[in-house]
Amino acid sequence: MRLTLCFLLLFLAFFASSASAQTFSINPASTDPARAVGADIQALSLADFNGDGRLDMYTPGFLFKQEVDGSFTNVLKLAGIDYEGEAPKGGVFGDANFDGLLDLIIMDSEPGSRVFLNRTGGIFELGNITTNLQLVYSPIGGFWRDLNGDGWLDFAAAYSTGSHALLTGFANGRYLEQGSTYFLRTNAPNCGLAPGDYDNDGDVDVYGLGCSSANSLLNYSGGGFRPRFNDAATFAGVASRKNSASARWFDYDNDGWLDLIVANNLQELSPSENILYHNERNGRFTDVAAAAGVIGGWDQTNSPIELADFDNDGWIDFYLPAAGIGKLYKNKGNGTFEEIFGAATGLVRTPVAIAAGDFNNDGWMDLAMPGTGILFNDGGSNNWITFEAKEDIQNRFGIGAKLKITASMGVQTRVIEAGNGSLGHGDGIKAHFGVGADTVVERLEIQWPGGVIDRIDNLAVNKHYVVVKGIGINQPPSSFEQTLPVAAGYVPVNADSVRFEWEPSVDLDTITYTLSVSGRGISLSIPNLTSPRFSLSTVILPQNQVYQWSVRASDGHTVRYSGEERIFTFGQAGSSVSTIVQPVAFNYQLPNVSDGVARFVDFDMDGDLDLLYGGQGVENGILQLYRTDNVSIPLPGDGGGSYQFKTLKLSPAYIEAVSYPKITWGQLVGDNAPELIVSGISSIDKTPKTTVYLNTDNDVAVLVSPTLPQVWGGDIELGDMDGDGDLDLFITGAQNTTSPFTTVSGIYLNPGDGTFVDSNIDIPGFLFGDAAWGDMDGDGDLDLAMTGDKGDGELFSAIYRNDGSSFTDINVNLPPLLKGTVSWADFDLDGDLDLFLTGGKLGPEIFHGHSALYVNDNGFFTQHPFPFDGILSGEAAWGDYDSDGDPDIFLAGSTKPYGLPVARLYRNVNGQFAAELDLEGISNASVAFGDYNGDGDFDIITVGKDKDGEIRVSFLINQQIPELIPGR
Repeated sequence: MRLTLCFLLLFLAFFASSASAQTFSINPASTDPARAVGADIQALSLADFNGDGRLDMYTPGFLFKQEVDGSFTNVLKLAGIDYEGEAPKGGVFGDANFDGLLDLIIMDSEPGSRVFLNRTGGIFELGNITTNLQLVYSPIGGFWRDLNGDGWLDFAAAYSTGSHALLTGFANGRYLEQGSTYFLRTNAPNCGLAPGDYDNDGDVDVYGLGCSSANSLLNYSGGGFRPRFNDAATFAGVASRKNSASARWFDYDNDGWLDLIVANNLQELSPSENILYHNERNGRFTDVAAAAGVIGGWDQTNSPIELADFDNDGWIDFYLPAAGIGKLYKNKGNGTFEEIFGAATGLVRTPVAIAAGDFNNDGWMDLAMPGTGILFNDGGSNNWITFEAKEDIQNRFGIGAKLKITASMGVQTRVIEAGNGSLGHGDGIKAHFGVGADTVVERLEIQWPGGVIDRIDNLAVNKHYVVVKGIGINQPPSSFEQTLPVAAGYVPVNADSVRFEWEPSVDLDTITYTLSVSGRGISLSIPNLTSPRFSLSTVILPQNQVYQWSVRASDGHTVRYSGEERIFTFGQAGSSVSTIVQPVAFNYQLPNVSDGVARFVDFDMDGDLDLLYGGQGVENGILQLYRTDNVSIPLPGDGGGSYQFKTLKLSPAYIEAVSYPKITWGQLVGDNAPELIVSGISSIDKTPKTTVYLNTDNDVAVLVSPTLPQVWGGDIELGDMDGDGDLDLFITGAQNTTSPFTTVSGIYLNPGDGTFVDSNIDIPGFLFGDAAWGDMDGDGDLDLAMTGDKGDGELFSAIYRNDGSSFTDINVNLPPLLKGTVSWADFDLDGDLDLFLTGGKLGPEIFHGHSALYVNDNGFFTQHPFPFDGILSGEAAWGDYDSDGDPDIFLAGSTKPYGLPVARLYRNVNGQFAAELDLEGISNASVAFGDYNGDGDFDIITVGKDKDGEIRVSFLINQQIPELIPGR
């Protein structure tokens, strides 16, 4: 009888447990972005990035915005995130510039992770340079917290080396890397970090996963002469040497002290069994995994842990993808857990990446699983309460605030998080509590970073609250929609203004609005609007363009986004441009130089073009790198508002000045950033010099390359000559500075580390000329065109065909030229490269400028009949200036050694040319030709001597895509 009764009780207990287990359902694929992106996703991050009240998500390649109907739209490109990195691994949301909008740090597998600042709620812009949030290595995770206790958010990036980055924030919105200063160091190799105040002293401690080395527990000591982290893992009893893969802090027993769950992977004879460290409240921990029922398998492969009270019973549960088999551990409230994933979902196999959040705002936590779908929580009878914490100045989302609620069932604590140390994260900005059958929360206590405590009593359950530091409960601005212009609306070009209207946002506090309008070449922001309408003068809007506009409302505490970047057209968008529009001068004071160089390149990999500029100055040689940065310029008039413009700022990178500089840019060492090679006559010892500069996170380091010849006056060009995926170098020039000149040349192979090995391929040496790589015969390898003086007055021009281990002169009938340029372009769009030559040519006038286009027809070259202005001592540059899809050509130089200088753009009209844009002529010219400001058209910088011999520098902003220019 006793056995029968015991069996019956066990059966009933099992049945009750199974019957009360939480269940989940998968919505159709049309509303589940996670189903579409595939099971190979490694990280998923959740946040309401646009402030519309609905949870969105990021995973590499996708920024999913949740629409009103619960469906998701990938807005990655629309949001301005055109390039995430070489191989992005994940992202962390956080308010980097404390403007009340969530920004996104995308962590790349290569150095140079990218920081995207949320400018409008729906449009992001690169912020690496403006914030100085530079991650010099490839992170394996990260999180936002005020780690040094100064009130400003910091960002910690985990590195596998164990030497982690701590980017401390300042009031000016910039960050300083101080990881070594604060001793944010763990054992190596490292597999991640987990922040949590385990000793309840009000600061942030960090647990470090040592992979196969000992795990670390970094206890923050904020007092004394030098605040720092100290490793207390051995004392605390948490220095496990298992192959740890993931860790999270959570108060699983609701005693007010953080406990720690650690998931491990199998490594040799070290099992993958999980560890659950119970906090003994004296600085020490005890492993209770076996007794709690969470020890897991012996040989499983674990992935990042996710925490949530899925059944709203007041006890935090956790989910763990283990060897592709989902494990959902229900916290039973008695120190033990029950694994219920299969029973709750009907699933077995699960992806690596998961993230928890309340997608439909019903108070029940859901699970997003790429390749499977969003597992929507089916809910139940238990009650819940959720909170957002707001500060008005420093920490707008209350990151790090500790929330403690007291109800009949007991006390619970949560901490507001922005990232948890992994590559992805759930919705940690909203604190979610299940409260079981309780209908009132008796007290909410918030301990803000810095120690201030707010208390609020008697809160109704099944509601979401926004709590503002020092104020209390705050009703955030209500959702609202845009009304005018209508979606995809049209505004005629003869309209005096564009009328913007939107629904009022309702709030007890005063609401102010910020209207944002952006398009190619323009980015407007009109803040502090008090009514839901605004008329924008069309005088400042370039015609025939498509624009995006959005609105955000603020009550001073919370920012609410209008929900979309709505499109309207001003004029006939996309209409072809038939004539050249006169460019506008940008009055940026570049130093005067002669015999110099000007080249655009994206040196800092932030998506816009920087400038290398230099030559012979008034007293000394100059070679300087200018970084392109966004600046905010007030709109003309007194109506307020601003627009974004790009300007140049001198970089601190030191590059030795040389006379007669020759430069080439290209990636040499596999880090995606362009390196620089310079040749010329040293301004220090007046000897020929060749220097390789490695790009080291917006600075440069000299790489000694003893194999390269020290030359000047010739040319240096990078190109993948042997097709092995890295850039090789052609270099030529003179080894002495007085006549007769001794010229050398060579092709140097790059083994992939930035050093060079002589290929011993025979190519003529020259100076006072130019060279260019190009696949002229379409066989997949690079050929070489060149022109110049072989050193003894023998002029030549030639095309050398790449035959693999040698180069052959194909004997094209090209004129021998001096002080000229060589450039390839498919001007007629027939699929093969054509050749443009300039330079001084011997003739009836002894020496005169020559310019000609040689049309490539299956490897045979014939001269194009158009009579281009002949130039020497100048430059020719290809670029699609009028944005019609074919390349135009810009020429600047002298017609004769002492003749009149010219500077002229020839527009390509279906393979013919029209001289339509004349600028002030210059000799000894150098030209930077490229889309400097990223608006879709090419801008021009020219430097040289005018007809009177005076040095002239012109910085011209192309107005094919019109835009506002400061001072005009």
